Amino acid sequence: MSDGDGGRPPADGAFLCGPSRIAVLTRTACRRGIGALRDAAASAGLRLGAAGRFVHRFKRWIGVLILVTAAVVLFTWSYPTTVVVVWTVALAPVALAIREFPDDGPAPPPTPGRTPLAH
Repeated sequence: MSDGDGGRPPADGAFLCGPSRIAVLTRTACRRGIGALRDAAASAGLRLGAAGRFVHRFKRWIGVLILVTAAVVLFTWSYPTTVVVVWTVALAPVALAIREFPDDGPAPPPTPGRTPLAH
């Protein structure tokens, strides 16, 4: 099951989850890049609406679901080959990045003196 790199992908992932300065900078850069892409899509007319609010509200649980799914794939696969491990380790961060895209943040506060419209 070794691909010759000494288990680097999981170690790199664990490092990037930590509190080190490089890990925080990397996560911040990725978050800002995805945010810029989301803002560009919004300025081009993309409206996320309820989906964006849903992802923002349940973002942590969606991330947990992605990681649990990756772990279940790795631990329940009868004979995980290097390809299975590499694809699982590669697709988990991609899924987390996709989860980041529709997160439009908290709803803006209502403007003073105006009441929100009821639907």
